[in-house]
Amino acid sequence: MARINYFEQDQLQLSTCVSGTLSTPETQDWLTAFARYGWFTLAVLLKIHWQAVKLLLKGATFHTKPPPPNNSVTETR
Repeated sequence: MARINYFEQDQLQLSTCVSGTLSTPETQDWLTAFARYGWFTLAVLLKIHWQAVKLLLKGATFHTKPPPPNNSVTETR
């Protein structure tokens, strides 16, 4: 069991706990988790690129990072 007690000025503000049984995942467990959630990363990448394509079709342009200034703009003390 894991317990968290949050105090503010010596007064308990929040108390919570989580409990469960420890288990060692089997190969089938890993495969099931990957089948359920493994495509999330691919879906995010596809959605990001789809939004980029839509922006390009609307005429948006890509701006590269400008070169750093010759003189330092940050003061160090």
